[in-house]
Parts: sequence; structure tokens; C-alpha cells
Amino acid sequence: MLVYLPLFLYQFVHLVSWIAANPISSIENSGLSYDSIPPSSKSYIVNHGDAVFSSHGTISEEPTIFLLWLVLFIASALTFYYLIKKVHDKNT
Repeated sequence: MLVYLPLFLYQFVHLVSWIAANPISSIENSGLSYDSIPPSSKSYIVNHGDAVFSSHGTISEEPTIFLLWLVLFIASALTFYYLIKKVHDKNT
């Protein structure tokens, strides 16, 4: 059961990076400071005033991949919920 928690948190952080992603083309107008844009970057997020580059695109650029991550996140959340419920019901 404890295996699901790190997996769930990883998927949550990854999903949030998709939701907050901005296209690389908009970084010039953002006013953020950055050294250089890595060649594999498709998007960036703003983290404490700094640009953090990502290899995935935005939701509008890659909706199918985002949907797959969302389905995986929901499936993991439901699995974790049912495991907790099963353990709780077993102990009561």
C-alpha cells in the first residue's frame, strides 16, 4: 500500500506541470530570467519567479498525452482509495 503514495505524488506533480505549462514561444514576453533554453524543451512553468523548462508540450499541443496522464492519475487515486478502504474495513 505504501508503494502507491510515492507513485501518486509523482503523478500529481507531473500533472500539475502539465496544467501550469506555457509554450516556449511566450517566454520572450514573460520577463523571466533564464540562461538558455534547452534544445529539448517544449514548454516551461514559472516556479518562484524562475523558468523551469520541460520536455512535454502544453495541454493544447499534446492533448492525448495529457489525457493519458490524467487517466493514469485518476486510476492511481482510485486504487489508493480502494486499498485504504479495504484495509480500514478489514480492521473494523
